[in-house]
Amino acid sequence: MVTAHTGTRVNHRSVIRTALRGLIVVAALCCVGLLAHIVLRDESGPPQQLYVFLIFALLALLAYGLTRRPAFSLGSVALLLLAIHALSSAKYDYLRAPMQIDDVLLVLRPEISDLLLHGYPDLAMTLIVALVAIGASGVAAFVLERPWPARWRRLSPAAVVVALAGLGVVIPGPGPLSLATVEATEPETANSNWDLISRFFASSLHTGIRRPVYAASPRPWMATDTATSPVVSVGRPDIVVVLEETTFNPQTVLPFCTPAICERPMLTGLPNSAAAGPLRAHVVGGLTWLSEFTLLTGLPHSLFGQAGQYAPVKVLPRVKYTLPRWLKTLGYRSIVVYPVDKHAFGGTVAYAMYGFDQVLTHPMVANGTRQGFWDLSDRELFDFVRELIAEEDAKPDRAPLFIFVLTLQQHGPHGTGLHGQPPRDDRPTFPAVDRELNAKLNDYLTRLDWSAAAISAFDAALARRGQPYILAHFGDHQPAFEGVLRAVPKRSPPAHVPADYLTYFNIQTGGGLLRAGHRLSATYPVLDLALLGGLILDVAGLPPNPYFAANIRLRERCDGLFTECADKDTLAAYQQYIFDELGTVAF
Repeated sequence: MVTAHTGTRVNHRSVIRTALRGLIVVAALCCVGLLAHIVLRDESGPPQQLYVFLIFALLALLAYGLTRRPAFSLGSVALLLLAIHALSSAKYDYLRAPMQIDDVLLVLRPEISDLLLHGYPDLAMTLIVALVAIGASGVAAFVLERPWPARWRRLSPAAVVVALAGLGVVIPGPGPLSLATVEATEPETANSNWDLISRFFASSLHTGIRRPVYAASPRPWMATDTATSPVVSVGRPDIVVVLEETTFNPQTVLPFCTPAICERPMLTGLPNSAAAGPLRAHVVGGLTWLSEFTLLTGLPHSLFGQAGQYAPVKVLPRVKYTLPRWLKTLGYRSIVVYPVDKHAFGGTVAYAMYGFDQVLTHPMVANGTRQGFWDLSDRELFDFVRELIAEEDAKPDRAPLFIFVLTLQQHGPHGTGLHGQPPRDDRPTFPAVDRELNAKLNDYLTRLDWSAAAISAFDAALARRGQPYILAHFGDHQPAFEGVLRAVPKRSPPAHVPADYLTYFNIQTGGGLLRAGHRLSATYPVLDLALLGGLILDVAGLPPNPYFAANIRLRERCDGLFTECADKDTLAAYQQYIFDELGTVAF
């Protein structure tokens, strides 16, 4: 028997369920409205806006065909596109590059997840909370919303077919939509914070490497002083190249950063520096693997289009010339010293393709006593390198060494007091900036002093051996300071190089190397990272192969620049020579 009390309770449940369903409809419409606002605000023109709206409509139709729940379909697809916009905005704030299709798989790698969880806990927690909230709301909407009546069921397969066919037509961008899908050829355009949603979907069309675009040069490239085989009689110094993570000279970039507070001899030159000064990197805030690629191949990743963002995976297997391969031809033994597990970030595979003989993880990371990201100092890394060199010195058939060392002591985040980093320092060292930026700069400068002391001690240890050596170190990119640095006004950069891409380099020599103390780069306002490898060969007095001979000649003709070279005819002739005649990359 159904009592009045039971009937009332059922009625209350029915009212609540009806109210919740109404809220789901309202929430879905709000999500769609927010998406429309963002698309109209951040997509640069009608073709881009229409492109996103068509993709939204087709994805919503696909979701409806699979679920027959219209509010769920509209809301979930709108949330998906809003999430893409938010994640792409975050990537741009940190790295000055929008999100692409390939990033979806990259971010699922365990080392990336570990980096986010341990290094950027606030960002990781925001992502986790957002994912949980989106997932929970999606499940609730699906459960509470009734599917449309059975008589509409026959339309579901048709909706799925129409949606998939429509996506197959729309995503490639036919007709006027091609303006939304064309691949940007200029880095300034490709790396803007406009068109974040449309470029995410369009990136699925640009996963292959693009042949560099350059104008026909009116004159041929003339390369001289080349060597195709090693010159055995030439002295071969040991070469140690240190990638100093997230290191730049703030005094050259930030107008409020005075030399007395910010400048360090490590960044500007020491008595035994053969060459030192500002360096033009090609990434900012992260993407260290691209700086490695540029140094070791002599090629900016931006030459190869959007696929260049993944150059160690997509371009490197096609590259013919690298610095480790040429040094190996000259008799060198090449070793990488890695500050994390050597298999992380595809390191072992990539370094073998570059031509390195061995990849070594620091023993404390290998045995699990250290994590490596923030609790392994530069000094500890250099002590391990000294042990390696001593082991090689004890060998009767010792070959000259090329050792590539990657540090992580100055990796972000800054100002958070993670284990292995200095505690937060809120002193107003820079009165003109806010508390948060003060803390991050104080942290950065503290770690910079640690690195400078470690470099100095390592250089002294190399000098005591009495053997010729080169110690080259450089900054792979500026810090992101968790997005804070982007809005800070910068100094007018030299040589038209974007201020966000200025770091430093320093090539120190010793042990009787003939060129010690000769500042080869004194006239260079900025040196492009793609030309640093050739400069190291030059300082070492080693013979170049035809590729690096051209690299050296470009540095001389373009005053140290590559992408900003003022002589466009020379730059075009150089690219024609290395790509068309030397076949540097197999397209």
